[in-house]
Amino acid sequence: MLTPHLRPLAHAVPAVVVRTGIRTLAAVSSESPRHVAYCSSKLFESIEQSQEMCALSHRTMVAEQLVEEVKLRQSRFAGLDPQAFETPTNTSDLKGLPPSSFGFSWALPLLDEELEQQAEFPDPHELWAALKRSPTECPVSSEVAESMVAAYGTMLRSLPSPVIDVELPRALAREDPRLVVVGDTHGQLLDVLHIFDTHGPPSDSVVYLFNGDIVDRGRNAIEIWLLLIAFKMRFPHSVHVLRGNHENEQMIARPLKMGGGFAEECLAKHSRQILAAFQRVFKLLPLFAVIEREVFVVHGGLFRNRAVDLIRLRTMPQASWRRNYPNPPSKEQMAKGEKWSEEEEILFDAQWADPHFGCGSKQSARGRVAVTFGEDVTQRFLQEAGLALCIRSHRVPQSGRGFELEHSGRLLTLFSASRYGGVLQNHGAVGVLRRADGKRLTPGIEGLEMQTPTQPSLGFEEEEGGSSSSSGMPSSRQPLPVLKRLRLTLVEHIVDSTHLLTAARSATPKGVLTGADGENLAAHQVRKILEQQSREHQVSVLQQAVALVCSERESIWRKCRETDVLSMGLIPRDVLHDLLGDVCGEIDVGGWKQVLECCAPDMGRHVPYGQFLAAPTVRWFHHGTASLCELARATAQAELRIGGLAQLFDSALNGVVTPTAAMASLKRLIPSLQDDQSRDLAKALFGDAASEPASLSLVLDKLADFAEPPELSEAWMSIALKRLAKLVEKSYGPGPLHAALVKFFVTHDTSKSELLTADEFVKGFQHVGASSVSGDAEVPLLHSGRLYKLFEAIDGNGTGTVSFLELLIALHNRPGRTDLRQSAEVSLEGEVAAMLLVHKNAVIRLCRALDPEDTGLVSTANFMELVDALAKVLRRPLSRHAWARFEKELGATTGVPYLKALEVASFEVIAEDWPWSLRSEACE
Repeated sequence: MLTPHLRPLAHAVPAVVVRTGIRTLAAVSSESPRHVAYCSSKLFESIEQSQEMCALSHRTMVAEQLVEEVKLRQSRFAGLDPQAFETPTNTSDLKGLPPSSFGFSWALPLLDEELEQQAEFPDPHELWAALKRSPTECPVSSEVAESMVAAYGTMLRSLPSPVIDVELPRALAREDPRLVVVGDTHGQLLDVLHIFDTHGPPSDSVVYLFNGDIVDRGRNAIEIWLLLIAFKMRFPHSVHVLRGNHENEQMIARPLKMGGGFAEECLAKHSRQILAAFQRVFKLLPLFAVIEREVFVVHGGLFRNRAVDLIRLRTMPQASWRRNYPNPPSKEQMAKGEKWSEEEEILFDAQWADPHFGCGSKQSARGRVAVTFGEDVTQRFLQEAGLALCIRSHRVPQSGRGFELEHSGRLLTLFSASRYGGVLQNHGAVGVLRRADGKRLTPGIEGLEMQTPTQPSLGFEEEEGGSSSSSGMPSSRQPLPVLKRLRLTLVEHIVDSTHLLTAARSATPKGVLTGADGENLAAHQVRKILEQQSREHQVSVLQQAVALVCSERESIWRKCRETDVLSMGLIPRDVLHDLLGDVCGEIDVGGWKQVLECCAPDMGRHVPYGQFLAAPTVRWFHHGTASLCELARATAQAELRIGGLAQLFDSALNGVVTPTAAMASLKRLIPSLQDDQSRDLAKALFGDAASEPASLSLVLDKLADFAEPPELSEAWMSIALKRLAKLVEKSYGPGPLHAALVKFFVTHDTSKSELLTADEFVKGFQHVGASSVSGDAEVPLLHSGRLYKLFEAIDGNGTGTVSFLELLIALHNRPGRTDLRQSAEVSLEGEVAAMLLVHKNAVIRLCRALDPEDTGLVSTANFMELVDALAKVLRRPLSRHAWARFEKELGATTGVPYLKALEVASFEVIAEDWPWSLRSEACE
């Protein structure tokens, strides 16, 4: 929830996506679903690029440096496993084969011990069938899963180079031998299951090549991997996986909301052992494939160094590619003229490069170290290698198709995750290769066929003949690749991997009008999600920017003093922008100029840098107050009936809740809470231990203070909800709203389900006189159609019913969320809080190493030692005063719940004094 200071920014800034200049969906709500879908694609792409810019920032080196510092002081950490940070590739025990002749298939053998282990692994067809029955429940235990990943790693160690040569199966013609190339799937299991259903599972006659980015952004990457490994064990020559930029420790360690999520998935579903096993495997995955000496496959793209050819790739030393991609050079390294080696550039470009429509190499929008490559690069590489086509993945085609032909038809982008992220409406696609068998193909479509889904494209125009156009691309159709030995069929699909539209349709109440009084439901759902994501992302970036200023305050001050040669205490605004970039590094949302326009709009041409640097501060609510926000959201989304809510907080079922019972309930609901934390949070909800017992409705009313209000798509809705709340109080009072609402809810719950359906909601408010408080300039007449629209807004999880808590959250007229500074007594303010906010991902990674049992808790002593190590890495040792405050705040606690305590919601960034006007509270 944004405070009034930040709320105008959240609604103003998304009107323009700064680096792309594309209007967001907030500005096009009245336009066609096709236009909304196009803008969805552009907005989602800008969020992705922003996340990847952060991933490629020089600040990512801090995590690696922190690991090295912790290793140096191992003896100071209690319970630290010395091997916690090691992910060895065991190259010493390689059982590799001699490199093959260039252009011929390299056979991947199964070792004898692996053949003996196969009986312990699940049958791939049974696993496939089980996942189709229940995609969210993998029937493989953690122990078996870890063994499967380890066995796959043993197979990969036999690879002699980062290039694998893949042949089509030698099956009989009647078995239709084919090879299926799959692009990014990003944890969307249902897309993979659909692809196997459509083209057949891996077998002696069907070979699969997955082109990286199986992990992150989605929630079922582990299931995809286990399914592929199971088939790999049964048909070792029929499953191949290349490495994408997300199959790297730097990416998977990032939170789901920041474009990562795989580490979280491993720890939530299994253990840190399987995460470590995957980390080892990812370093062993090959980077390139050559199919039948005619098609080159790579996840990202081609290379900034024009001298790189296929022979150079085949002869790369193992140590140069069996590693994570290189971190961006630090400011100090760049100042010394240090740069990546040729092997590091190859490794990075193979996973991160994108094409552009000109010539040569250019800097990419993904970050300062990433590049794009032009048509001349593609033509030269393929010509020198004697190949016809390059297939890559890595990004969603802007046209909304699952594929995109570029560079005169010699570069093909394949993306297989349809309805990507649950918010786009794009197709997915795979490429199916078959032998041409010497037959002359149809003139004009040599080597290429296209198949599209029979269902509508849900907002994207499809050109006849199957070609596609994209932003910045000439409208004329791209020439199609000429393949001599192979026939390529591009097959598109649409799979509702997140069930978004299914849930949306089930939530469509009777009586909702379409056409003039409504809008396309799918486009509406997409718009709501993307607008929320855009707001959250931009607030997160602004938080990070202000925290950086706090963290680098002294360095910025020194630079300002050096620049202010007349000692006037002023610095030109444009000079300040450059200075912040030099000291703090890159930041998204259009750079530091745009950040300051948002956060300090009243600054003049000359800035008093003393006031500018003194104003910002960061508070850290390390006691886990953000848990209340999570609890409120979860309770509302779970749509618990009144009886269920009573069981949560009123174990005696007598209608009242005591502070002691509240503490016990919080401890049961949030097991990671320590006693002192549950006591503080119970006090925030129910008062101190001496307080009188409270009614259940009052407790829920206080809990609602921490919940997100519903997203309202039209301005009149907010005023209408306030008026409806007064009607309920008037009709079912006297008393506060929460007490009157209980009576309203029970009266109109005619089905006795303890949930209100859309019809019950509409009839209930018609009964209390909704029409009598509407029909003016602020609120149009609340006829049944508009009441249904209000119901849809309140039913945020799309179940078709609303719970008492959902209705209470919507109707309660709050001036703002409860001030957490008053409700949580324990907080830490200043440089430590800013440092932790900026580098929270690095700290979480180290905390996980200090938490071998995955409890989500590290000892206070270990956490304080870790912060001291971080300060040393950053070359900003804590002052004696700051350390004393830090020690005082944490000294009374028995442990730090690092996963909760280091969430963005646990930090409050404040920069309210002139020239700033920013406040972003915890639980935003």
